[in-house]
Amino acid sequence: MEDYLSNNWTLFKKNGYQGVVFLFDEFHQISDNSNMKFYVLEDFIGAINELQKNEIPYYLVLAGLPQLSLNVKKARSYSERMFRTIMLDNLPTNDAALAISKPLKDSQHIFTKELIDAIVCDTGRYPYFIQFYCREIIDNVSKKRVELKDYQLLRPIIVKQLEISFFDPRIDNLTMTERKLLVSMAKINENDMMFKDIIARSNINRNSLSRYLERLEKKGLIYNHKYGTYRFSLPMLRDFVMNRYG
Repeated sequence: MEDYLSNNWTLFKKNGYQGVVFLFDEFHQISDNSNMKFYVLEDFIGAINELQKNEIPYYLVLAGLPQLSLNVKKARSYSERMFRTIMLDNLPTNDAALAISKPLKDSQHIFTKELIDAIVCDTGRYPYFIQFYCREIIDNVSKKRVELKDYQLLRPIIVKQLEISFFDPRIDNLTMTERKLLVSMAKINENDMMFKDIIARSNINRNSLSRYLERLEKKGLIYNHKYGTYRFSLPMLRDFVMNRYG
């Protein structure tokens, strides 16, 4: 891979490029597997590292769920030093409201302040959910000026659609035991879920629990925030799990 990228840099340089940036989304899905002798992440990061040492300007921008950083660390020792980590989380309240009101200025639609406040609250201020809710409102409300009462009538439909399109596909991929474990974790009702508390809630022995937690990590539902502490990867996942299975 290093040779391939090095040879191709000659073509970029001849055409006047000063560098090449690789932009990857959903990169948390890329991880190495020693059992299958699958080391694509280690090879890729290693190749980029060597090229940068030789002042060949290849750069990486990797976006994904929180386990992305853990995958990178596992793939190559000290590779986290190659990157500047930026955590993208829920927006501050004012920014979340601005994310709704500013795009509307160039449209024919008007959302009342009460409606915007309700959307900010219901979405947990996560950008994707803000986009999702606002799109559903505009697509399903015929009025140009949309008020809180219009949204309240539509809200159950929006929540159901979010469950179908966002949460259900991820839950459907779980075994029955994995699903029960997810419910047990949701019942802890803390942002940080301690391993000892998960054992107590799930009634799964330590060795088996470690394996099941690793499976949930690989499926993108949780991540190991720090030693012995887990968090949900997806915003509002706890609410969905408790409403559906709790």
